[in-house]
Amino acid sequence: MTASVQSSLGKFNGQNGNEIALAPMTAKTYTGRYAMHRYWARKPYNIVANYINHFTKEGDIVLDPFCGSGVTAIEALILKRKAVAIDLDPVATFITKNTGAFVDMSELINAYRDLELKVKTNINSFYETQCPNCLDKAITQNTIWKDGLPTKIKYNCPNCGKTGRKEVDRKDLAKIKKVEASPIPFWYPQDQLLHNSRINAFKGMHVSDLFTRRNLIALSTLWYGIEHLHFDNSVRDLMRFTFTAAISQASKMVFVIRRRGRLNGIIKGRSKMRQAMDVEEVGSRAIGYWIPPEHFEINAWNCFENRFKKVLAGKKQTNELIDGYYRQAQDLNDLITGNKTILILTHSATDLSFLPRDSIDYVFTDPPYGDQVPYLELDALWAFWLKFKMDYENEIVISDSPVRNKGLPQYKEGLAKAFKQIYDVLKPGKFMSVCFYNYDLKVWHVLISACFDSGFEKVNILPITVSHPSIVQLFRPGGSKGALIITFRKPTERRLKSKNLVSQENVNNIVIDTVRKLILKKGDATTYEIYDKVITVLIDNNALDNEMNIFRLLRDKFDLVKGKWKIRAPITKQQ
Repeated sequence: MTASVQSSLGKFNGQNGNEIALAPMTAKTYTGRYAMHRYWARKPYNIVANYINHFTKEGDIVLDPFCGSGVTAIEALILKRKAVAIDLDPVATFITKNTGAFVDMSELINAYRDLELKVKTNINSFYETQCPNCLDKAITQNTIWKDGLPTKIKYNCPNCGKTGRKEVDRKDLAKIKKVEASPIPFWYPQDQLLHNSRINAFKGMHVSDLFTRRNLIALSTLWYGIEHLHFDNSVRDLMRFTFTAAISQASKMVFVIRRRGRLNGIIKGRSKMRQAMDVEEVGSRAIGYWIPPEHFEINAWNCFENRFKKVLAGKKQTNELIDGYYRQAQDLNDLITGNKTILILTHSATDLSFLPRDSIDYVFTDPPYGDQVPYLELDALWAFWLKFKMDYENEIVISDSPVRNKGLPQYKEGLAKAFKQIYDVLKPGKFMSVCFYNYDLKVWHVLISACFDSGFEKVNILPITVSHPSIVQLFRPGGSKGALIITFRKPTERRLKSKNLVSQENVNNIVIDTVRKLILKKGDATTYEIYDKVITVLIDNNALDNEMNIFRLLRDKFDLVKGKWKIRAPITKQQ
């Protein structure tokens, strides 16, 4: 191992004087507060908490300028720090607010019961079927559709108590046909998705196309009921939050898995699996907006009811952990001089001029992962129901959408602006930790250049792994199963950096030598282990701007055997 790599895997002191042993860390699963609402590429909360605790003290201000679902902000509040959570995506700030905000649990339960009383019976009437056991009315729990036709029904009979699955009969077909011909009683979004075939949003596709007519009728009824609840707006917001958290399960994107082996049934749609996502329930939600030919139609009230149980558990947890410390500010002055603890803004990270220079104690963030996750496009399903406007123009992203001009140059420009702003607002001598994942070295080069060019100095690089990798991480041959956290320091005096130019030949030799040592140490190595190590080496040697296809280089020098890379055996004369 080279000296530069050794330094990246060493120890260093943070705000509290204690040391973090820099070894690979495993992310804990998303339960409780982070199981309430799905979000893309969510940061590992236990690792975020460790970093915040290490680099800050109580009362310090922690900034996340790409806050996503608010993990950094929520963990900061739990640790009695103050938080600034910023994101261009209104869905992200909506999730952040509703995850952290205190709620009267009795009021929340009362709101649910009121809603249940007003809409559940009406909604379930759309899902009536005949129980094959007692011939009384049963309620459809879910229906399997194949090639546009309903084939099987899972039912629950309140009369005889039997739950089972039956073939769709003529009465069921007549019932479904009648419901499908019915008008949708209340408002529902009819917005058009941005065309992007990579996430299966095809030209002319509307958000309403993601649902059966029956589920649209049920969801419009449910949404109308939420909007007309006579409760405090914070409680209604949590009911809206529950609704958006549930609607993916009520869509046509819930696919059927035939279990013969691990993840079997997903493999057939592998070419469709292009976007990173949290695997909350394997086989529950397709990637992007893919509607599989065989899919579930789940009773919409059941989706909402099941999600509410998770929201109830999550809010009970945040109420206990934050314990009244959540006090929303209007501006940073409220945090500095007042008793407020969190500032949440729907705003671009490219303009942080509303924050005073040298005012932030620590930054933990994960900027957009290049073309891995087009956040605003994927959030459209939720945003349209919430009637949010999406600022596609100013999003920092690489998108394959033909209607957007979002390539590597625009991504580079956006990240450069953002990190210059972050540098300005961070106090001298303080730290910034950046969590990042991508399989493309060009994207890594853009990120690291944006940090260095802004004036940051690298402190260390820490690889992490996830306990439940996403579908894209499982299938992408060149991808990492986790991410890297790169910690930088803002120097007390800005220093010019000299570029250490490394030839392509030397870079290749460094990579090959690194991989060979890793394999000799372990006996073999997976692609993600190699990528984490190689990217670390390239960052340390300032060599990310060299043109290289790591996967091709590995194939030229090593053998891939059953998913593991091994040192290639020398060819003998007999061979």
